[in-house]
Amino acid sequence: MLRRLGIAVAGIAQSNSKDYLEVHKRADKRKERLPFNFITGVVVGVVNSVLSIVWQDKNLVRFLTTAYLCSDEDVNKVNWRRPRVYNSFLKKLVADVWGNDLIKKLTLPRLSIDYNNWMGGVDIHDQL
Repeated sequence: MLRRLGIAVAGIAQSNSKDYLEVHKRADKRKERLPFNFITGVVVGVVNSVLSIVWQDKNLVRFLTTAYLCSDEDVNKVNWRRPRVYNSFLKKLVADVWGNDLIKKLTLPRLSIDYNNWMGGVDIHDQL
């Protein structure tokens, strides 16, 4: 409905919803993890479509959006601080990407950067 009204939105999704894409639910059932910064997207619907994106950060993140595409133009290079390691999967992931560096310049999806910067925007607007 928001797409038809010309309103661009982006947010995270829960994979346990009955309406969530089955192809992206399978990412939870995989025994092996996806490589860091792996991103894939599926367009839901032909008319007034919504893009469903799965992105591997420290955890698997699922986005639904009408504002972004899964393209080369929708990425930004950012200085990313080495995350804390709290399990064996994350230890390998961090070692593969950061090595011994504390900060590394990474190419990340703009959707994730904007979501982290603005995710409280609606709540703050409602409070005002």
